[in-house]
Amino acid sequence: MWAAYPGNNTDLTDANLDVLSISASNDGLATRAEIQESRQRLPDSTVYIEINGGNHAGFGWYGEQSGDGPLEIEKIDQMEQIVASTAAFLNALED
Repeated sequence: MWAAYPGNNTDLTDANLDVLSISASNDGLATRAEIQESRQRLPDSTVYIEINGGNHAGFGWYGEQSGDGPLEIEKIDQMEQIVASTAAFLNALED
């Protein structure tokens, strides 16, 4: 999950899934509080990564969004962290 979380009516705790949750410290749309609250609906094995200084818009190339926090790192740095974290997670699934 990139800058996302399961909705209140979605419970994945018992799902046979490997889950990666990547969030950003300055995300004003998928906030820290929402990501934290959603943990109760995800498997205990979920891997959580937070990109320090990133924001919601930094997960794509579509520009600023109303209500989002400031991007305090270079957008390319955020994208590189997202890709590296996702690749490492996927590679670990092969083991």
